[in-house]
Amino acid sequence: MENNIKLLDGSMSYPLELDGYNLNNRLWTGDALINNPELIKKIHKGYINSGADYLLTSTYQISYDILREKGINLEKIKEVFQKSLDLAKKAIIESKTKKRY
Repeated sequence: MENNIKLLDGSMSYPLELDGYNLNNRLWTGDALINNPELIKKIHKGYINSGADYLLTSTYQISYDILREKGINLEKIKEVFQKSLDLAKKAIIESKTKKRY
């Protein structure tokens, strides 16, 4: 019988907290996406290297409205969401995994 089980990555908040990142703000893990993207990429790579088949972006708590409240304009908001995708893609490439995502 073929194994059809697929693994989703884990939380973003727990590894951020383990790394000492302060999540006590409205953006939660989205703050790290904006202010410390290399840490987000590192966490993605950790999940890839642990065998995850699927990655979630670090955009759970952010939205257009919340970012606008923070004074971020539409063009920058688009960049933030694109950055979340780009970081996941870079993590896949840098991990040199043989899996197809």
